[in-house]
Amino acid sequence: MTVDALTCQRVIARQIIEQGGDYALALKGNQGNLYDDVRRYLDDPAAQTTTMQPVVEADHGRIETRTATISSDIAWLQDDHQWPGLKAIGKVTRTREINLKMTTETAYYLLSAIVTPQRLGEIVRAHWGVESVPQSHARRRFAMN
Repeated sequence: MTVDALTCQRVIARQIIEQGGDYALALKGNQGNLYDDVRRYLDDPAAQTTTMQPVVEADHGRIETRTATISSDIAWLQDDHQWPGLKAIGKVTRTREINLKMTTETAYYLLSAIVTPQRLGEIVRAHWGVESVPQSHARRRFAMN
């Protein structure tokens, strides 16, 4: 299950795990030290991470490049934050070029399953697609494996 940063809460993570699911929870600044710790670690070139080859797509007058990075070397993070079911952390960086204007955004995630960076990219891409449909159609489960 993927959810936005607003619903990235321990109680929701615990409920997903207890019901036999897996999660990819988006992190933002509302998670304070957890967000800062994940961001600093995944942005550190010396961190133990796995990164996929960039995916480049050209469509509707724009060029988009996405890269995903994963780390399951997170015992230190669990010691500090004790997040239910946490197995890995990840980030997806998306760069868009439209009419010679370039924008870049990076999103950070808590993951209850260890997945490949390619799979994280697919999960996040599917979530972005769900965000653009009406809420009644947006309730979907995504297999983490």
